[in-house]
Amino acid sequence: MEVTSQNIADEISASISGTSFEVSALNGTLMVVVTEGVVDVTSDNESWTLKAGDRLRINDGVAARDMIDVESVAPWRQNQLIAEGMTFGEVAALIDRRLPGTILIPSGDLANTIVSGGVSLEDPEMALNLLAAAENARVVSLPALGKIIWPSQ
Repeated sequence: MEVTSQNIADEISASISGTSFEVSALNGTLMVVVTEGVVDVTSDNESWTLKAGDRLRINDGVAARDMIDVESVAPWRQNQLIAEGMTFGEVAALIDRRLPGTILIPSGDLANTIVSGGVSLEDPEMALNLLAAAENARVVSLPALGKIIWPSQ
């Protein structure tokens, strides 16, 4: 079994051993999700050993660890997004990667709302509209700039 170590963001590194994991940076939050094996993550003076089903989020030096269904991670590779305990802002940021321009969410309450569910990313525009509709929000398109998502009144 081969063990490798790599920097995954600034001063954060991961050591892996016969494993499968995903790393993403969304809205200033670094997220590491392990689907198979073991991943050691180190940041400054802290370290975590993550196993299959573990998710670690680091934002502004504050880390939070929880469990996730590993089946919800793999669909990303087939253009499916399964949001399990993610924030509205995190899901919007994942969809944003597939759209031109930038998605803005001026409401911190909306951006921090925890959402769960699944959506196809084959049509990212529709995925964004479904996400907004699920939280009773509306998407306003700004040509050549991107989109703003507003909570409905």
